Amino acid sequence: MRKPGGGTAITAGVLATIHGLLGLLVTVVGSIETRQDRHDGYSDSGEVVALIVVTIFTGVYLSAAILFFFRRRVGRYMIVGASGLTLVGGIGGMLYTLVANHHSQGDVVGLLVTIVIVLVFEVPTLCLAAASSTGRWIAARTAAPAVPGPYPQPAQMYGQQQYPPY
Repeated sequence: MRKPGGGTAITAGVLATIHGLLGLLVTVVGSIETRQDRHDGYSDSGEVVALIVVTIFTGVYLSAAILFFFRRRVGRYMIVGASGLTLVGGIGGMLYTLVANHHSQGDVVGLLVTIVIVLVFEVPTLCLAAASSTGRWIAARTAAPAVPGPYPQPAQMYGQQQYPPY
């Protein structure tokens, strides 16, 4: 039996790593911008809450990707959970913002582009991490290697041997 190649699993791990690194970039830039806004006198607790949520998800994605590359099931579960929550919570939050607040047409287009980016990025990550071949790749790490049995004895072709064995 062949070992699982891990194409879907490695792709899901790379996507989770990219997501974590992008989240890290958003966290750093968001922290700088929030600090600057507070320095200028503008105070919005929503920005701080969003920054905390992004920071938590960044940590989850990065730690899940590391665990995933070490073929740990918990890494797979963390990637599936974080991707699912990002899809539901992120898109739900953006739609709530779109409906609850009055925005200009440019803001709506920007939000819709963000929703499309989240869908294009998160759905493949979720599907690849949840695929059965990914589970087989993780299980192959813990599977014991097959121990070969004793060598078979050669078949006697012509009855008794005429010569003594050396």
